[in-house]
Amino acid sequence: MRRERTTPRLALLAIAGFWLVGCNVLPLGTPRKPPGRVIPYRRVAVVEFFDHSRYSSYGYGEDFSRALAEKLADETAATDVVLVPLASLRDEHDPFVSGKMPLAVLVQVREECKADAMIMGSLDQINPYRTPSVQISLKFIDTATGRVLFSLSEQWDAGQKPVQRMMDAYCRRNHVSEDGRYGPDLVLNSPRYFLRFVADQMAPRIISSL
Repeated sequence: MRRERTTPRLALLAIAGFWLVGCNVLPLGTPRKPPGRVIPYRRVAVVEFFDHSRYSSYGYGEDFSRALAEKLADETAATDVVLVPLASLRDEHDPFVSGKMPLAVLVQVREECKADAMIMGSLDQINPYRTPSVQISLKFIDTATGRVLFSLSEQWDAGQKPVQRMMDAYCRRNHVSEDGRYGPDLVLNSPRYFLRFVADQMAPRIISSL
């Protein structure tokens, strides 16, 4: 069953200035929420992240977007999570550069994807070598009102002890899956597995904020 709502155009026009980033504070712990949490959105679209890093040709932005969509789906019940490629958007201008939300994207995602919320984000920086690090910015937006429900801008560094402790816990929790069965050393050496770890930490915080 899909919930249909009419997009209030005037509300969308009021959101041009909301793209100021937050502070770069890494949380010391990310408690896991029980799986299957019900949220007030039937479908959430994760728009492929813009990649501002020097390694943009490697596809890390797409990798993180896919991982985040997967982790969000694991955290929710009765909510579809879909991935929207950047190439499918009618307006591809980058709101993390312009500071303005492309209103056409809100309308397109709501009308074509039937999504009543969406995530847009940016992979700002990445170091893909051993002890990788990444800077991520994102915003969770209600597509009917343009309201930002959750936002963050954070750096994750595998060389920091608090992050390493979270990685150890992540691998223990996922020891039967490909994500964790080879232990934290794989996360330390593979940027793609590190991005999956970061997505796993962010997803429950996004859900718990709704």
